[in-house]
Amino acid sequence: MNPGLVVKLRPAGPWRSGPDSGARNRVDPIYHSDSIYAAVTAALSTLGRRDEWLDATARNPQGPAVRFSSCFPFLGELAFIVPPRSIWPPLAGVSVSAAKVRWKSARFIPLPLVAALLGWYLVDVFRTSPQGALAALDLNTYNLMFITVGLLLHWRPKRFMRAVADCVPATGGVLIQFPFYAVIFGMIVGTGVAEALAKLFASISTHNTYPLLVAVYSAVLGVFIPSGGSKWIVEAPYVLQAANLHQVHLGWVVQIYNASEALPNLVNPFWMLPLLGILKLKARDIVGYGMLQLAVHVPVVFFLCWLFARTIPYVPPVK
Repeated sequence: MNPGLVVKLRPAGPWRSGPDSGARNRVDPIYHSDSIYAAVTAALSTLGRRDEWLDATARNPQGPAVRFSSCFPFLGELAFIVPPRSIWPPLAGVSVSAAKVRWKSARFIPLPLVAALLGWYLVDVFRTSPQGALAALDLNTYNLMFITVGLLLHWRPKRFMRAVADCVPATGGVLIQFPFYAVIFGMIVGTGVAEALAKLFASISTHNTYPLLVAVYSAVLGVFIPSGGSKWIVEAPYVLQAANLHQVHLGWVVQIYNASEALPNLVNPFWMLPLLGILKLKARDIVGYGMLQLAVHVPVVFFLCWLFARTIPYVPPVK
């Protein structure tokens, strides 16, 4: 096994690592190996040993005598580095824990197991469809089929995400994110979590606090299930029943739910998709502005929802 040397760099002043594109107005979280090689080459050129260095590395017909890795962070004695291919996987008898490295491709859940579960669910959907297997072919089923096949073909999440990012670099993360949001929605609704939460909120609130509680509930749930309001059809019976018990105006409860559910859209990339595609940006480039808007609007919206609920009289539903 080829020896490896880990060097800890502690900058004494400002440190800026630029991206591989060379753009001067951006920074990169990782200081890449080619930048380190260029810096060492420039230093040896100043010392008058450039040709000797190039003969041992770039010009060496048998391969470079020295290979640089990218810079990675460390915490105390724990180094969060990716081991070079020349020393990974380790030889038999070598302790991985003794090397104190984190393997970037480690998998906590085997991907074939995830794909098998998704495939089993697809088979169950076709088998239990009341109108036949062809009637079960809708947009959701097609999405799940494509994701399952993609996971099986790439075998590892890292390869699958890299392939998606290469095909649609601007919106690749969003296209994968929202199908799994639908999975979360199905888990919450199918297991009765939403119903239990709604009944719990009704039992711990009063006439004055229920509007504010609905606003918080809708906003928090909208962060995890950004359904654009579609989950209201599931939660309406419980939320409106609690509103009747507390004698809060039903129409205003719907508006509270709608306004608060729209707040998480400032950080969930629903509205960002056209901008990301046109401007060739990533969600992380503009999500900070959405976070600022969210911090400003949350207290304003919550206060107005609570204030107007106190001024609108309750009207019982017509049976």
